[in-house]
Amino acid sequence: VHGFTYTPDTEGLTITASQHPLESVLTILSSDVLKRLHSPSLIPLDYVPKEKEIIWKLFSSMMEELRVPMINQTAMCTSLFISMFVHLSRISKINDENQQINNSSRKASQINKFLAIVDQKFRQRLTVNDYSCEMGMSPGHLSRLCRLTLGMSSLDVINMRVIQEAQRELVYTSKSIKQLAAFLGFNDEAYFTRFFHKHAGVSPSQFREMAVREIAMGEEFL
Repeated sequence: VHGFTYTPDTEGLTITASQHPLESVLTILSSDVLKRLHSPSLIPLDYVPKEKEIIWKLFSSMMEELRVPMINQTAMCTSLFISMFVHLSRISKINDENQQINNSSRKASQINKFLAIVDQKFRQRLTVNDYSCEMGMSPGHLSRLCRLTLGMSSLDVINMRVIQEAQRELVYTSKSIKQLAAFLGFNDEAYFTRFFHKHAGVSPSQFREMAVREIAMGEEFL
């Protein structure tokens, strides 16, 4: 009812088995392995040498079993075949876990790179699109990455860095609001004041007054 056509460079072995008996047994024994059976996949074996060795031994046992007709041969081959799939399922799970670790590590690396770029260029008032281009990804992907790892959008990350710097300058320098706005890349002092109020909850002048009072009372600020 079906067949395979292999390219000349194909290497490997093919096992053909009756679907119904396998599914019947796996439904009872292991639904997880049954899911693997239903999902076409490529499972590298070299990362788990111990499991790979077991799989090859099971395959060899199956080949030996099929050399000559024997009593309960179908039951034995089915058992060996299911055992192979159990070990393949274990390897696949290990591979999935390693992939998740690699993905997490890659995401952390990407976020650290983004934060470093923001730290260097936040005074330039670049757009999210500018940052995403430098990161080599779409704006949407950058924002999803930030939400997943930092709990905020990429735009929020950029804005919070600007606010953080503005607060420091307001506390530890005597720059006027106009000078501070220009220092942070804002052409319009009024726009900077609205921007600051939106994210900090108070105006720049009010924030500075609060900081001065706190410092005068001997409390550490920022």
